[in-house]
Amino acid sequence: MKNLDKLRYPIGQFEYGKSYSLTDTRQNIKTIARFPKNLKKAIKKLSNSMLEKVYRPGGWTVRQVVHHLADSHMNAYIRMKLTITEPTPIIKPYEEALWAETVDGKLSSVKASIQLLSALHKRWIKFLESLSEDDLERGYYHPVRQNIVMLPEAIALYAWHCKHHLAHIGLATQGQQPMSEKEPALVRRGRPKSASSPLTKTTDAQPATAKTKAAAKPKAAPADPNKPKLTRAEILAKARAARSVNTAPKKPAEAKPAAKPKAAAKPKAAPADPNKPKLTRAEIMAKARAARSVNTTPKPKAAPADPNK
Repeated sequence: MKNLDKLRYPIGQFEYGKSYSLTDTRQNIKTIARFPKNLKKAIKKLSNSMLEKVYRPGGWTVRQVVHHLADSHMNAYIRMKLTITEPTPIIKPYEEALWAETVDGKLSSVKASIQLLSALHKRWIKFLESLSEDDLERGYYHPVRQNIVMLPEAIALYAWHCKHHLAHIGLATQGQQPMSEKEPALVRRGRPKSASSPLTKTTDAQPATAKTKAAAKPKAAPADPNKPKLTRAEILAKARAARSVNTAPKKPAEAKPAAKPKAAAKPKAAPADPNKPKLTRAEIMAKARAARSVNTTPKPKAAPADPNK
């Protein structure tokens, strides 16, 4: 049993519940970034018959391991993005052993999964490098493990996962050793690192600005090992409460008063007839006098009411 465990976990099992510093997380991100090139080197000269070798009795073939890595890392990328975009999401586990038995996971060319991993890790690393210290204090709920996995631990898990399966491929291909950690730098020369993320560490060639140093936050205190763990019901209640805050409908804005209807436009006067003969000054004066005499003529008084009527 001990020998079988060594074959199953050639670099040892992953230890859950550990705390990780910012430096640890940076190193784990570099391991994930280097992985596609390491994997390509590990299987570059393997024949089809070598790809069908297993690393232990009853274990997966090298071909299945490569396809499993694509399956696993796609799920990991999605889980981490859910963690940043939703409050403590409950992730969806998958049956990895059954995925490895499907036609694409058991018989197809490894080239497709190598290409997929190369493109996926570029997106994944770009995302991981952008995380702030506040982001690293978030996590997702794993329904099988029944606990919250914080992002630094999830990143460490998949850095271990990369080394774990490279060691399997080494065992399957005539006992070769796992790939060396001496790979190209994560960020190539000429590509500026983001100053907004604590995971893009500055170097002497690229000194941190005063503004960047001032914005640095103190490291989070490690988790208290004596603190009682929450029950599943308590964790789910917290997750529901966090989601309800984010999904609560916003208060509708007060309706603006309706604008007053504009007064109806007065009809324009008909244009003067250009063919109508103009009045003389004497005729105009006569018309004005006639109009004044009508307005100034006293009206007859009404007869008084008859009191005997």
